[in-house]
Amino acid sequence: KQLSPSIYHEDNCAFTGSYLTTPDGVHHCFFTRWKENNPEGRESIGHATSTDMILWTKTPLHLIPDGVIYSCGLYRDFRDPCVFYDNKENLYHMILLTNVVGRENGPKSWDEHWVQGHYLSKDLCHWIPQKPFEGDFADECPDYFFQQNRHYLHGCHHYGIAKDFHGPYMIQKYSELDLGARAPKFCFDGHRRIWFAGFIGGPATLPRTLNVLPDG
Repeated sequence: KQLSPSIYHEDNCAFTGSYLTTPDGVHHCFFTRWKENNPEGRESIGHATSTDMILWTKTPLHLIPDGVIYSCGLYRDFRDPCVFYDNKENLYHMILLTNVVGRENGPKSWDEHWVQGHYLSKDLCHWIPQKPFEGDFADECPDYFFQQNRHYLHGCHHYGIAKDFHGPYMIQKYSELDLGARAPKFCFDGHRRIWFAGFIGGPATLPRTLNVLPDG
């Protein structure tokens, strides 16, 4: 059944983010807001909630870079939030693509200065910036999982592996993902980790089952 758009907002468009359900049964969607020539920067993070996954209510959250760790320049990246709960620390992590202060994009640059940014929250409303993840991995549409005592970050182009959650996340020799894929995300059914992605100008891929080899 075709439904009406789920989230209306004042920006030019909204795109890649992530979704989770809290123990109270509320569904949370974090998404990228994009508005060209916005004096606060063209990319920021929005948030909406729902109880049925059909009717969504936008919250006041409009997360922009802090300007101390992460650049608040006009052309800076600040998008693709991946939000998940940490059972050990009892708080939420947000991983996103961004730039640090002093290494911003220009109007014609794109991926020269990417870092994988990191924020923490106890309530999904107030977010505290942390240092970016260490290592040589940074990519669009990040997603995170932990398996076989290794931490993984993956994006549109490749993935990085770390022994510690904070990194360093290092790209391996053969770490490319499915050719040409965009906005890849994992689902976990309790037994298998299923990988989905799309192609620019084309359809979503067939789902792939992820198999982690003994060497990681």
